[in-house]
Amino acid sequence: MNEKLNRILRDRDREIAAIQANPELTQRAKNDRIAAAREVYQQEYEQAKAEERARLEKRVSDTRRSVFHVDTTGAIGRGEEEKVREVYRNLWSATEMMTDDVFAAKDTLGKMLDQSERTGDPMLGLVAYHRALDIAANNTTALSDLGMQELVNRYLADKPQAAKALENYGMAVAEANEATSFEGRFSGAMGDRVFDE
Repeated sequence: MNEKLNRILRDRDREIAAIQANPELTQRAKNDRIAAAREVYQQEYEQAKAEERARLEKRVSDTRRSVFHVDTTGAIGRGEEEKVREVYRNLWSATEMMTDDVFAAKDTLGKMLDQSERTGDPMLGLVAYHRALDIAANNTTALSDLGMQELVNRYLADKPQAAKALENYGMAVAEANEATSFEGRFSGAMGDRVFDE
């Protein structure tokens, strides 16, 4: 995004310089043309920012969906797919209640992962993994992740596709945060003056 915004600014500066260098124009004509050029480039700049924001939001949404996807492979028809999702929702609700105290959740989720591995119940492991991600995202502090990263790593240890999905999601979130941070700093430093004289 920075490259596109910089290109817009360079193009605007080039056009303004060409207008100012034109000896055939009066100062009033130059001012009018410069104002019109600034308006056009301001619109292009705002459109580029909106397009980039939409792209980043879609990437975050798509990668989040791949992390929190509930696999219905093997289900025959929409009815069975819905049953799989219903089982997931029921497990999720029960897990949320059992881990309401996020400071004690590590033990509960660890036991769920143990049982999932012991019984070959992938849905139980998936719910524990998703809840660990949820707790980490909403409660992690600079001092502690409440033990959730250990659980996430444990779940992902033999699931390279899920690990890659989480990595992609993390990169998408970081990119969106960086763009938002840059835009905030840039806007704060320049305000709306970027297209003014």
